[in-house]
Amino acid sequence: MARDFVFDSTSWWASLKWLAIIVEHTRDCLALIFSIQIQQEHVIDVLRGLFLAHGVSKHIRSKNGPEFIASDLQSWRHCSGVGLLYIAPGRPRGNGCEECFNRRLRDEFSGCEVFDDVHSAQALGTAWQIAYNQRRPHSSLGYMTPAEFCERALLPLRLHLSLYSSSTHPYRPDSH
Repeated sequence: MARDFVFDSTSWWASLKWLAIIVEHTRDCLALIFSIQIQQEHVIDVLRGLFLAHGVSKHIRSKNGPEFIASDLQSWRHCSGVGLLYIAPGRPRGNGCEECFNRRLRDEFSGCEVFDDVHSAQALGTAWQIAYNQRRPHSSLGYMTPAEFCERALLPLRLHLSLYSSSTHPYRPDSH
């Protein structure tokens, strides 16, 4: 899992932040949160929700910005058993998946839109996130979308589970 901030502005030149959280292996964008200010408590809430929905990540890769190294966030991360992989300052290639995602976010979305208010920005961002995950193929995934790649990766597990749950499975005690 990787996380980063992307900065933007509104039509009235107010500074905006996008918190982007992606799964490095699948390129799946799990969260794209927009706000004028994103504090460490908000980052914790987003991560907590993602861990409840998708399971706890072994580690999180991020830069060492103030929102990511804040003491409450570090304590929560430590209690959750999540490792941290910091990106050295001035080394954007250390977080290549996230940087690639950020470039796509800017080139395909935020650079093409004018945000009048927070609500419209979040709604447009959510629509772009869905399109990114479900309709945009990635060369690094064999030209599949992140959704297709995740589905294909889960297929062997689902097959195994469906075989095991079959009433004629030879290793189930109740099938004899």
